[in-house]
Amino acid sequence: MGALIAPSELIQRVRGKRVYRDSAPIGYVLENNPRYADIALQFTDASERNDLFGFTGTMALVELLVKPLREQNAALAANIKQLFASGDIFTCLEHPHDTLMLSAQLRAAATSILCWVNSHISLAVPLHSLRHGFGLKNC
Repeated sequence: MGALIAPSELIQRVRGKRVYRDSAPIGYVLENNPRYADIALQFTDASERNDLFGFTGTMALVELLVKPLREQNAALAANIKQLFASGDIFTCLEHPHDTLMLSAQLRAAATSILCWVNSHISLAVPLHSLRHGFGLKNC
């Protein structure tokens, strides 16, 4: 992995562009992760100011709901659902059925690839992608 770039510089690079929001940075903000929440929040703030146009997919919603549902935390689950439905910070796109089926086939053929990773990729390509490592990638 190359050198990390300051969040403010990344935000400048993607100003006015669509940026895919992986589930991890959204989770960091929701859980107030001590290591990454401040970094992820800068991208959230940039989205709210319309400096960039955040979007994510329904698989991110699925991933983020697992923990609160497992822990029977109905309030957090409701907050996550509302966040995804509001469209205030990012737009949530549906994963097409064909994409989900292709993801399952890829997962069956290559045990090192997770099904939802394929689904995330299908929405992010060829746009800029904000991943859990906070790197900027042209997919």
